[in-house]
Amino acid sequence: MDKIIDFNLLGAVIPKSITKYPQRGNQNPRACETKGGMINSIGIQSNGIDYYLKEIVPYYKQYRAPLISSISAESIDEFVEMSEIIGAVPKVSALELNISCPNLKSDGRAFGMSDDVTHHLVSRVRKVTDKPILVKLTPNVTDIRSIALAAEGAGADSLIVANTPLAMAIDIHSRQPKIGNIMGGVIWAGY
Repeated sequence: MDKIIDFNLLGAVIPKSITKYPQRGNQNPRACETKGGMINSIGIQSNGIDYYLKEIVPYYKQYRAPLISSISAESIDEFVEMSEIIGAVPKVSALELNISCPNLKSDGRAFGMSDDVTHHLVSRVRKVTDKPILVKLTPNVTDIRSIALAAEGAGADSLIVANTPLAMAIDIHSRQPKIGNIMGGVIWAGY
């Protein structure tokens, strides 16, 4: 990507969300085109935090653009642990908490689907870092306002509204989802 655009001209760079341990993401196919737009179901593909700290952070040191690290975790404790580790890295300018990812300790519901969970998560992360905290919300709730206010009240410096909304496309011939994971997200919609 840096061969196409000069990263030094950007306001900031946020690479793909990282996880504590390596994970493959969803199986192919991961994207499909529909009449209403593109649907994706990438999953959180990550080489893990050790790889991120050893390879990705040093790579971005060559650029002036601030590096914002996006964190995806399986539990609140893991968000806190990763935030403390990554928040201590001088090149990292801010942390993005991807709370639109599934909370595996809560039946797979996204962390950002509950204002109480959101407040608890952000307030715990706020205690372990003085770096700016950006909270990436999920649109898959009935009241995103309450989630946003919970994040703000817990110490979030900025909100990212929002990750991709749920979507699905069915192949009418096979009667199967067009992408590997049954529920994907719309990444572009136009008619």
